[in-house]
Amino acid sequence: MRHRQIVEYYGHRLNWKKTSWWTASLVFMWIGFASAIGGAMVANFRLSEMKLVHGIGAILTFVGMVIYGWGQVILG
Repeated sequence: MRHRQIVEYYGHRLNWKKTSWWTASLVFMWIGFASAIGGAMVANFRLSEMKLVHGIGAILTFVGMVIYGWGQVILG
């Protein structure tokens, strides 16, 4: 949804061509998807039973959301 808002603003209202802003928005969208998958890994694999998978999911979620959040701050 946020990617679409950025495309609408920069592409249609400001009439900018698809350049680095579009690519950056797309990359941040995929990072957000990866963070959601990491959150699902944390929720579905208990720390007491599968520490490695739980830890990978936690790191993926945290790092991904930090990158995604700052990316949206920069683009927005």
